[in-house]
Amino acid sequence: MIMLASLALNAVLAAAVPAQAGWQPPELVDARTVKMDGRLGEAYQKGVARIGKPPYDIRYVRSDLTFEQKRAYTNYSGDVSGRFVELASLTTTPGRQEPAILASLLSAIPDYQKKDGHYGVEVDWSQPIDHSLPIGEQKMIPIFWGNARLLVGLLAAAREFKDERLLASARRIGDFYLATADRFCDPAREAEYRKTGLFADGYVTCYFHGIEGLVLLSRATGDPRYLKQAERMAEFFKRFDKPPFGHAHGNFSSMLGLLLLHEATGNSEYLDRVKAKWDLVVQDGFVSPIGGVGEGLGAQPGNDEGCSLADWLRMNLELWRATGETRYLDMAERLVWNHYLANQYASGGFGARHLTCDAKGVIALGEFAGEAFWCCNFHGPLGLHLLKATLAPSNGKEVYYNFPVDFTSPVIVNNQHWSLTSQTVSPKEGEVLRCRLTMKSTEGNPAEALPLNIRQPEWADEVTVNDGSGSAVEVEKRDGYLRLMKPCRSGQELDVAFRGGVILEDRRFHRISLNAGEVSRHKGVVLRYGPQVLFAEGAPEIMLPVDAKGRPNLGAEPDGSYRAISLPAGVEGVTDLSALRSSTVQTRLSPLPGNGEKNHTRFVLDVLAIPGR
Repeated sequence: MIMLASLALNAVLAAAVPAQAGWQPPELVDARTVKMDGRLGEAYQKGVARIGKPPYDIRYVRSDLTFEQKRAYTNYSGDVSGRFVELASLTTTPGRQEPAILASLLSAIPDYQKKDGHYGVEVDWSQPIDHSLPIGEQKMIPIFWGNARLLVGLLAAAREFKDERLLASARRIGDFYLATADRFCDPAREAEYRKTGLFADGYVTCYFHGIEGLVLLSRATGDPRYLKQAERMAEFFKRFDKPPFGHAHGNFSSMLGLLLLHEATGNSEYLDRVKAKWDLVVQDGFVSPIGGVGEGLGAQPGNDEGCSLADWLRMNLELWRATGETRYLDMAERLVWNHYLANQYASGGFGARHLTCDAKGVIALGEFAGEAFWCCNFHGPLGLHLLKATLAPSNGKEVYYNFPVDFTSPVIVNNQHWSLTSQTVSPKEGEVLRCRLTMKSTEGNPAEALPLNIRQPEWADEVTVNDGSGSAVEVEKRDGYLRLMKPCRSGQELDVAFRGGVILEDRRFHRISLNAGEVSRHKGVVLRYGPQVLFAEGAPEIMLPVDAKGRPNLGAEPDGSYRAISLPAGVEGVTDLSALRSSTVQTRLSPLPGNGEKNHTRFVLDVLAIPGR
């Protein structure tokens, strides 16, 4: 599956490049064949392992189909069961069915399908939408949400296990969408649809969410009726996809459906709509400086949600694959290192975390609100699964090295099979990150060569490439990448150095230039080092020394954190710099450790920049 820039919005947009002429979207490898190590690999492995632990016994998982156990959101029939089936099918060991309950679950699911093709309780679909009932008692709209997720899960399982019974069940869900299309795509009933609201139980959230599965069903069966239904829903969605947007997870899931439609039809309108949505949410402050979004798609959400973060990650990765524009990878990288990992619980699960906001948006991560057993625990690992497949994809002719992290990935170039390994090593002076790349032909053909493109992240002022002997490798800068002028040979090693330093940004991702020798005050700014935002413990205002090159110059600690002087409240005028420098009130700036190690961590600060010594 794949999975209106009008202003110079920010450093992310400024670094954007137009889609390459003749851009050929890379084919993503099976993520199970990619070994992702380090912090990201640990997060992924713990996330996948989480669905094999309590409460995920078979009764819990299938209760939204059988109603045998009372738990949250059983009326969203197919939601938990579908998400479980999707993630388990995508991540199970080839030739096996894991976790242990997967085989029996897949065997039983079709038995609970209703005559009209839907899963859940019996419903008279001609009746008005039952939105006036409490959220746990509604039938109509929650069933659409759950069936949409189950459709995607059944298709993943049918493909993985070559199970015609599961594919037939998926077809019947598709037929259910066809049979109810006139009822739920009726312009005359628009007022009724709007009365349901914009959040998790609303028509807009739950109905258009089904576009994704219908496109995938058309692909799996070759039946054009399902694709036409997805296009009909996408056209009707235009009436509703306007601010305020409401539920971020539902909206971004619909965006992923539009990207699938673009891939299936070649109609650029679908891609343009998603790109316009991306620009809008970035420029309007719906995306925080740490790259994340809230459960509600707005500038001042009360909490985040692992599902919305996962769909935002998936949307960015797929936008890159559709366009070749590296701004989407820059955003995905910012999100993963600063908000995504901060949403994961020590158990490996994902859920919700309170967000602290001011009038302009999110300024800090607050306490954890709870694991979401019914949704985020599945969608969180799903996003990281797609990230694995996007680390080093190939379009058949050349490879794109997208993220400087630890991994080993198979690649296919010119019908030859290779293995690319990326290993982070200790950076040298002036370097933020250093990675060692090793390319090996897995077919024992040393005559073949591997064309390689290395992405230059927006946080890196310079990227240099040396061979194993330390000699510089000639590269060409093109479309956000460094393209090696000579393809790599089997067994060749490259050292890739990402150079830069501490960066000062405003809250819309613009870099802030500092003048050496001048005192300046900056309200509501963000400090970054490499892909990571620095979070503060303590006072919201700090003193920031600036070196002779206009660079922030903080005191580095061996653990990767920085020392900074906290300014007392109410310091507006600056008369005695030496007195401020000698202050013993210090704070620590550090990358977020994740897994709930910090309950409340601030990343938007006020800064007094002063000449360094």
